Amino acid sequence: MLRANRCGAAAIPAHTAGVFDRGYLTIARFRGAQVRVHWSTPLGALIFTRFAFLPGAWLGFFLIVLLHELGHAVLVRAARMQVVSIDVLGFGGLCRWYGVPSPKWRAIIAWGGVLAQAILLLLTAITLAVLPPVRSALLAQLLDTFLWTNAFIMALNLLPIPPLDGAEAWPLVGMLAKGRFKRGRPRRSTPAAVRVPAPNPPRASKPPRSIQGRRQSPVIDDAEADRLIKEAIAEASREAEKRRRDGRLH
Repeated sequence: MLRANRCGAAAIPAHTAGVFDRGYLTIARFRGAQVRVHWSTPLGALIFTRFAFLPGAWLGFFLIVLLHELGHAVLVRAARMQVVSIDVLGFGGLCRWYGVPSPKWRAIIAWGGVLAQAILLLLTAITLAVLPPVRSALLAQLLDTFLWTNAFIMALNLLPIPPLDGAEAWPLVGMLAKGRFKRGRPRRSTPAAVRVPAPNPPRASKPPRSIQGRRQSPVIDDAEADRLIKEAIAEASREAEKRRRDGRLH
């Protein structure tokens, strides 16, 4: 069964997320998912800048939140889950998605927003180091927001306190330390289905007869079918037990 999930760029508790289910303007789409801006976004920008007239900072705050949620969305897609919407609000953002990932992939998805911000922070630092001093007030406000405000939002989101991303992101470090992290997509801990091996070909001296132009399939008696099914179930049980032992050893 699929389950709704949320990854946020700010401290928006799950029980209050329903308040932000209406009042959006769709501005784009990401792989079929809506990218939406909530009506509270301008108000949040004003509060963020202490009601000062700083359009560059307003734009920077909006872009940071949007980039953070896009970082979550990219890793949701990498985990083969479904992105429902990417929302920018006045007090943060939400990436809504469906799926039941493994604990490893849930932690990876939680890191997506901060990693996207880290890339922006690095590019901004390189830009400031290479380019001459900025003379435009609007550009200076934007770059300052990309640098210092971005770093502050990253640190805030990495706090290991629900509903911040750090509560689900930091367990990945423990998985790495215990050697539980493996490359590739998550696999089921138990076989998804029991595979019955193909029966041995019949030892008949005559070829199969044709019935109304179709070849007659080999017939397996009940005893042979029971034996094959029991062998398949036993093999699947041995594989599952071996995986459980390997998991405990790691």
